[in-house]
Amino acid sequence: MTIRFFEDSGDLLGEVFLDAATGEVIGTGNRPGGHRVLLDLFDRFESRNDLASFTRRAERMTRIGPEIHALRRQQLRGPSGGKVGRNAPCPCGSGRKFKNCCGG
Repeated sequence: MTIRFFEDSGDLLGEVFLDAATGEVIGTGNRPGGHRVLLDLFDRFESRNDLASFTRRAERMTRIGPEIHALRRQQLRGPSGGKVGRNAPCPCGSGRKFKNCCGG
């Protein structure tokens, strides 16, 4: 599981990688010298949030991920069950051409 921290400008400050089963920090991805800052931010984050709920959510997402991908593939086949043409309206309902929406 990854928790990302952003600066006020919207730029990525860094990431903290967690073991989804235990919630234990297994590493960080950040700019040079930012490891300690990320761990401090994560400590504050952890004190304000129930980390167990995040690990439960990660477990649920792992279980339902394949189902979501299968439903998405089925949706992209269109109502007739065949493949959607590149210039046909996108079956997701956006009103855009398939090639400019989900087909891109």
